[in-house]
Amino acid sequence: MRLLLLVLFLAMTGVAPAPASAGTVTGTVNLQPQRFALPPDAVLEVRLEDTSHADAAADTIAKVSLPVAGQPYPIPFRIDFDAAAVDPTHRYSVRALVTSGSRLLYMSPSAHPVLTQGAGTTVAVDAFLLLPGNGTDAAGARPAASIENTYWKLVAIGDARALSGTGAREASFTLHAADRRLSGSTGCNRLVGTYDLGHGTLKLVPGGTTMMACAMDLMQQESDFVAALTMATRYRVSGDSMELLNADRVLARFLAVYTK
Repeated sequence: MRLLLLVLFLAMTGVAPAPASAGTVTGTVNLQPQRFALPPDAVLEVRLEDTSHADAAADTIAKVSLPVAGQPYPIPFRIDFDAAAVDPTHRYSVRALVTSGSRLLYMSPSAHPVLTQGAGTTVAVDAFLLLPGNGTDAAGARPAASIENTYWKLVAIGDARALSGTGAREASFTLHAADRRLSGSTGCNRLVGTYDLGHGTLKLVPGGTTMMACAMDLMQQESDFVAALTMATRYRVSGDSMELLNADRVLARFLAVYTK
């Protein structure tokens, strides 16, 4: 009788009972770059996906949609899901995208693992500005950045977010078109080298770094950064964001930084 009364009460109030095995994934979404004003109807959608099968589209387990225009960054989110639907042998990840009507403005290009195989239930997601087909960014203010003569700041190596360098240093590189010279910083040491640029292809040849010692995590990032530069075979620019790739594998992600 009590159960029947509870069901009737929930039906009258429109409140659905929580799943018997409810699970929760929480985190934040940061939009890169942040200086563009989003349309009033912009919506952030964060999806919990089963990404176990590399040769098939990901299955969405649960998702949440949030208004994003005018919101301070990073934007917090919470996804509730049925934990009984999670297979401990599968891989799950969180993906974020921002849309305005039918336009896709921002998207997180890499998987952010959660739930299984040692991953937790909290994640920080970076979503990057995409380049619409008309050759300008979402705000119509600036064309896609050039791969050359642009200061490219390191955002992530693989799925690992870049560390801040010591003092004024930050991991970055610039390709100087006049003499095909590479210069930059690993976040610890200065970096020099050369490059060969084709139509969508890019071969970077780091020639060496200075030899200053830094914290162990920065030294590891330096090693991974130089390895990513060396392994790159092509690049992809979308608005102010750029990816270095080896075939279809994303090695590192960057943002264009402009001086005033």
